[in-house]
Amino acid sequence: MVTVVGVLQIHYAGLVTHTARDTLEHITRSCRFSEEIQPLDKQQVKHIFADENCVHYLFPKRKMMVDFIPFMPIEENIELLFGTGTAFYSTVRKSGGELSGLLSAGSYYRCRRPPESYTIDIFGTDATDLETHLLFHITKALAMTSCEFCLQIFVENGYISRELCKILMKLDIPKCHWFVEGGVSTKTIVEESF
Repeated sequence: MVTVVGVLQIHYAGLVTHTARDTLEHITRSCRFSEEIQPLDKQQVKHIFADENCVHYLFPKRKMMVDFIPFMPIEENIELLFGTGTAFYSTVRKSGGELSGLLSAGSYYRCRRPPESYTIDIFGTDATDLETHLLFHITKALAMTSCEFCLQIFVENGYISRELCKILMKLDIPKCHWFVEGGVSTKTIVEESF
């Protein structure tokens, strides 16, 4: 028996061709992220997972998906999250008791067609920092790849997914039709019950 446990996410797959790569390199050349986005180590992620308000803000259903793998945001999963070669970044901040910002994860890996891929997982629903996170990860992806690559992005369904579509159109990243027909699909985390 398979039980759907929620966490509906929008998946965007785009092929960054040589032409698109040149355009993105031009766009990201002027971007500076030194103070906006902070890299997180295991201890900092542990701190986030221990903060009930932060967990509720970033993972309202207490579920997360990183590199197509579902996790619960708990301390016991931190080693697994970092074991995939994934790096985490944050713009989450607290002001007057209110949380804002996003948490993101970026993963690079080699594949067959195209030969490289970079996946961005974004947590939270505050779209204010979405473009900053996307440009930051695109800059990382461009530095880590050497040719055409597949850019995959996961966000929660809803307002932030609509904002993602607007930003992707602005960046003019072509859809990757061989991977997902039409470029956008919905993924649902499921659990098997025995």
